Amino acid sequence: IGIRKKLKYPPFYSLALIKISSNDIDKCLLEGNKIANYLRKNIKEIVLGPSSCMIPKVNNTYYFQIIIKYKNVNSIVKIMIGDKKMNIEDIEVVKEPKIVFMGTPYFSIPVLEALIKNFTVKAVVTQPDRKSGRDGKIVYSPVKQLAATNNILVIQPENIKEQYEEVTALEPDLIITCAYGQILPKELIEYPSLGVVNIHASLLPKLRGAAPIHH
Repeated sequence: IGIRKKLKYPPFYSLALIKISSNDIDKCLLEGNKIANYLRKNIKEIVLGPSSCMIPKVNNTYYFQIIIKYKNVNSIVKIMIGDKKMNIEDIEVVKEPKIVFMGTPYFSIPVLEALIKNFTVKAVVTQPDRKSGRDGKIVYSPVKQLAATNNILVIQPENIKEQYEEVTALEPDLIITCAYGQILPKELIEYPSLGVVNIHASLLPKLRGAAPIHH
C-alpha cells in the first residue's frame, strides 16, 4: 500500500491515494473494502472507494484505488505509521453473496421485498411478459414490476431448461425461488455454492401441488 500527497483540491482539501493490486479481482476488492472501512472508522476525513483505477487491468493484474480527501495530514499519518497503525489481518469484511431471485406472481412479492430490504439482489428471473385482456395488452408480472422499481436486472427466459446459462452467467452464490412457474434444470440447481432455496406455499412433500392454498 503506497500513500502519498497526490494534489491540492482547492480551497479545502488535499488528496491522498491508496492503490491496491492483485491478479485476483475478488481479493483486490475484499482488501480494498477492508482498508476503506478501517479508514472510515478511524479518521474524520472523506474516504472514497474502492473503485477501479483509470487503467483497471494490466497483464492480468487488477488495480483499484481509495481516495482520501483530508484537511489534516496528521490524521492519516497516525493511521499509517502511528499508534493506530492499520493491520489488515485484524479487519473483517463480510462479502455479500450474489443473490438471484426467481418468482412471478403476487405471492412472490413479500419474499422479494424482504430480500431487497436486507440484501443486494443481483438479478430477478421471472416469466416472460404475456398479453392480457381482449385488447392483448402486454402485462408485466408483479415480480418484474417490483424489480424495475428497484432498478434490479430482470431476466425472462421462455424456457429455463434451455436458457439456464443466462442465470449462471451472473455467477450467483445463492438462488431463491418462490412460485417461479418453471422447473429448474439440474445444471442450474447445482451451480450456486450456497445452493437453491425454494419457498413453497405448503409443507413439502406432504402437501405438494401447484396450488396448495386453493385445495
